[in-house]
Amino acid sequence: PSSDPVERIGTLTVIGRREGLHAAVTRTVCFGEIPDDLRTAYRIALMTQATGMYFSQAGWAMGETWKRVARIYEKFGHTEEWGFAEQAEVIGYQPCEARLTPTSDFTLQSGMAMFWHPSVGPASVGDTMLIGPSGLEVLTPTEQWPMTKVDVKGTAILRPDILQRTI
Repeated sequence: PSSDPVERIGTLTVIGRREGLHAAVTRTVCFGEIPDDLRTAYRIALMTQATGMYFSQAGWAMGETWKRVARIYEKFGHTEEWGFAEQAEVIGYQPCEARLTPTSDFTLQSGMAMFWHPSVGPASVGDTMLIGPSGLEVLTPTEQWPMTKVDVKGTAILRPDILQRTI
């Protein structure tokens, strides 16, 4: 957190609570042309997030989901990136009920919410999703935000893009 004004690039994370349950969302904004390094890092963060969301399945141990996410970091040469910031956690009555770690044996269950918020360098994206018996439901959609598709195992997953504003 900082009191410095946003000059060019900003990442906003909001955690809200309603009737005792938490949800969180992270979005990135750029004023002016999006730098190539931000665009590249953001695409990797999106692929990491979409992979995590896709493999957050009821009955899976978090460590199993993590193996799929780690492959994305490895594929793009960011094997240590996950250690610089938290990647995901089960979110509910507490903002963090169970943190995703490479060795976690915590089992995901239908009806649990997860906040997937990976970061790569200057790029970060985050959404809260509900794990269902037949897939996921994004609980923090942003209808007025630019969107992009990310393909995971032949499934197109709609994800928020960087909001670009001219100056």
